[in-house]
Amino acid sequence: EETAQAFKTNMAASITHLRFALHKSIFRAAGRNLSCSPILLAHYRREEETAKPQAAKSILSLPKVSAALAAASGSFGVAFAESSSSSILPASLVWGLKVAPPACFFFLQVSGLKTVKAIQREKSTGQLSVLPFLSLATNCIVWSLYGGLVSDLTVLVPNLSGAALGIYYTSVFNKYSPSSLVPQFLVSGGIIGATSSMALLLPPDQAAQNIGYTGCALAVILMASPLATMATVLRDKSTASMPFVTSVATFLNASAWASYGIFVAHDPIIWGPNVLGLAAACVQLSLFARFGFASDKE
Repeated sequence: EETAQAFKTNMAASITHLRFALHKSIFRAAGRNLSCSPILLAHYRREEETAKPQAAKSILSLPKVSAALAAASGSFGVAFAESSSSSILPASLVWGLKVAPPACFFFLQVSGLKTVKAIQREKSTGQLSVLPFLSLATNCIVWSLYGGLVSDLTVLVPNLSGAALGIYYTSVFNKYSPSSLVPQFLVSGGIIGATSSMALLLPPDQAAQNIGYTGCALAVILMASPLATMATVLRDKSTASMPFVTSVATFLNASAWASYGIFVAHDPIIWGPNVLGLAAACVQLSLFARFGFASDKE
């Protein structure tokens, strides 16, 4: 009975260590470090620390069984890690999944240029909402903080440019807006101030997790922001207040980031909001399929 219990204890400890080592090898093969995902890191660290005392106790009581298990699990771990490394995505596809998200996100960012030029030309915001522009600026500032905390350039670089463009778009909209945007600015400033305080005052892992959750909510708002005029579209049976290029860019951006988050980063903080954003983009495109393009009716 004692031998059987020791066997079970060692097996549980060996499996935990194997899982941790396997995930590290997969992340490194994908070009990332496990520390870049604070949630996964904390989870496996807890499992590893729990397993260590159990493994040490059983090794002292039954050295022969423990040695046999260690040798068996070690050889199994090497074989399993090698098979996992060979079954992961090809390096070229991983590279493509890393390049596509920033490229699609940049397309989403510049898609607002056409709308902003129209506002400047007509000196009016018409039926447009400031939400797409203000949410772009706020979202990108928050995700820039997250990308810096987890040392992920794929997240950091495109969000820095997005923050600059979002601020520019918002300033143009504010110039020609017939109503005051102070309430919206106060909300945006509050979010940015709160997340900046987290980055400065909290431990890096905890700050990254909290800011990541905030970014998740903002990313969904950003990708669903064109739906702010959905009531107008349904009432007028016209998509004049919903930019088509922005909706297409949102669809491509959400698809790319969801793929990157699932297959490369393995980070639910990245792929979670983009799956929801993809659903919102599909709703936007369905409105164009239902009511057509404004230019066709004018």
